[in-house]
Amino acid sequence: QMLPNVGDSVPLGVTALMLPSNNLRGDITPLQNAFRALGSSLQILDLSSNFLMGTLFDLQETLPHVHTLALSPWSSDAESISGPLSLPPNTRYAFLERMQLYGTIPDVMGQLPCTTGGSILHGVGCLLWMFDTANITGSVPDSICARRYNEIFLGHTNVSSGPCPVSYTHLTLPTIY
Repeated sequence: QMLPNVGDSVPLGVTALMLPSNNLRGDITPLQNAFRALGSSLQILDLSSNFLMGTLFDLQETLPHVHTLALSPWSSDAESISGPLSLPPNTRYAFLERMQLYGTIPDVMGQLPCTTGGSILHGVGCLLWMFDTANITGSVPDSICARRYNEIFLGHTNVSSGPCPVSYTHLTLPTIY
């Protein structure tokens, strides 16, 4: 069991695919069926710091049990994965910076199972990095203001703070980035 309440409902299978900085190159689009096959058990997907490109599939539908997602490219100059922004419903750690994502902040972002208390010891915190993805728009969901996340970086995007005060200490938006 990787995290509380996740492993109980996940069948046996591959739980982690971690290949960061492996000089992987190519189009991720044809791998959607492979990820769909792993979707019933996969909890960690880390393909960061590689040279992958292509269209990102619907993460919420394809990888429902993933809590850790890292797809950021090697550098901001490298080609990157593009597509609509989506997050699996169990996301706690998402590193999607410097990607060519588009769309509005997904509603599920305000419902992620992150720490709501004052200490990470009382639950799992979240790290959500989505900066330098300028085609992301919308407002931060109301429910994020009441939660305590470890870090949310949305700098260099077109996201507004919405109802959250700009000085909110756990939220970094373009205005305070």
